[in-house]
Amino acid sequence: MYSLPTDDFRQYINGELVSGRGRTTQIRCPGNGEPVAQIALATKEQAQQALEAARDAFPGWSALTLEERGAWMMKLRDAIQRESENLLNLLMLESGKLRSHAAFETGSLTGYLSFFLEQAKSEHTQGIRDAAGGKKHVPSRAGAGGGGGGRTGLEFPHAQPGHQAWSHSGVGMYRSH
Repeated sequence: MYSLPTDDFRQYINGELVSGRGRTTQIRCPGNGEPVAQIALATKEQAQQALEAARDAFPGWSALTLEERGAWMMKLRDAIQRESENLLNLLMLESGKLRSHAAFETGSLTGYLSFFLEQAKSEHTQGIRDAAGGKKHVPSRAGAGGGGGGRTGLEFPHAQPGHQAWSHSGVGMYRSH
């Protein structure tokens, strides 16, 4: 088994880190099939609690100013940067990615958080053209199910929080056109 930075894998539910109360499962490195960790999964009840907590927290988050949301995004960015080596190692073991690919993803996440916050501050009511001149991201009051970016969490799992933070940092949801 590999040496991990921690053996304490917990879920963040309603503002607390809690241990999974579900079955235990073994995580294997897809690159070589060797065991990486044993983790306790969340139960259906814990998943429901997490969903309800997120739903209940949304009005408070929505009421925050862009500056207040930005402060939380930068706090997350700083925590990710402090733990970047651990996150990089976990991503390599969990996904079987090459170190260079995992480093790109972990570095991109912190970059996304900073970039999208600055974009939201400067242009959150006008729309944002990407650097390559392709898609335009425009504010929309459509529900969370509408629109889509083009990259999925399965392709870039560590980037997904950056995309989500971006879409909720400004005036509403954003769509790519």
